[in-house]
Amino acid sequence: MTSQNDTIYFDKYWNRERKELAVYYRISQKEIKTEDALGYSIKKDNFSNPFYVFPVKDYYVKNNQLQFQGYLAGTKNLNEYSAIGNAKWYSEDGKLIKSKNISPRDYRKELLKPVKFPSDKNSFNSEDIDMSPAFYISYSIAAKSQFTGGLEFCLACQNDNKLLVGLGYGITRYDSKTYGLPDFHLYLSREWLFAKIGGSHKNAYALAGITLINLMDLGIGYSVPFNQENIPEIKGFIFGATIRFSNNENLRLNFKY
Repeated sequence: MTSQNDTIYFDKYWNRERKELAVYYRISQKEIKTEDALGYSIKKDNFSNPFYVFPVKDYYVKNNQLQFQGYLAGTKNLNEYSAIGNAKWYSEDGKLIKSKNISPRDYRKELLKPVKFPSDKNSFNSEDIDMSPAFYISYSIAAKSQFTGGLEFCLACQNDNKLLVGLGYGITRYDSKTYGLPDFHLYLSREWLFAKIGGSHKNAYALAGITLINLMDLGIGYSVPFNQENIPEIKGFIFGATIRFSNNENLRLNFKY
C-alpha cells in the first residue's frame, strides 16, 4: 500500500521509471472504504485475498495535465489491481476521451490483466475501444403497428453522452397487405433520457423519452409522411419501445450498481 500523496513515475508503457525519463506520474492516496469510493459495499469474502480500494490521479509529466482520475482496487499483491467504479481518461489538452463505470463483476474479469491507458493524446488504440454493434428490436404504433430490427453502432460513446447510428428493416400491415420499410436513425442519450430522429423512404419521425441505461427505451413522438398518398400511411403521434442486446459496455449509460 502506498502512503498518502505518494508520487510514482511511469514511462509511456506504464512501467515504473525515474522522474527524469517519465511520461506520466501518479499521485495516490491511502486506502479508503469501498462504500466511500464506489457508493456501495463489496463483500471481501468474494475475493481470495484481502481487498482494498484507493483513489488515484495520473498526470502528464509534459504539462501536468490530468490524464486519469478514478479508483484502483486490488488484492494484497500490489501487482494485481484494476480500475473500479467511475473512471475517466483525458488527453494532453484536457479533453475527456473516455468515461466508464466499472462494476465489481467487470473488475473481477480484468483483475489479472494490465490496466490499459491511452498512449496517444487524441485517441485510444483500437483494442481499447469496443466497436461491436448492438442488435435492436423496436415496436412502434402510429396509424398502424410496426416492428423493426437491426444494428446500432457507436459514433461517440467515450463519455456520458451516447450517440448511436442505426440501420434496420421493419414490417407493417396496411389494408391487409404487408409492407417492408428500411430504417435509418440517430440516437442520443444522457442519464435517463434519449432523443431519436430517423425515417424511411416513406416517412420521417422523431421520438423522445426515457431509457434504462440504453438497454430499453420508451418514448413518444411524431411521424410525417413524405407524400400524403404514400401507402402505407405512417402519420401522426407515435408510441415506441426498443430493446437492445449487446456486450459492448461503451453503449451503456453510466449507472450506479
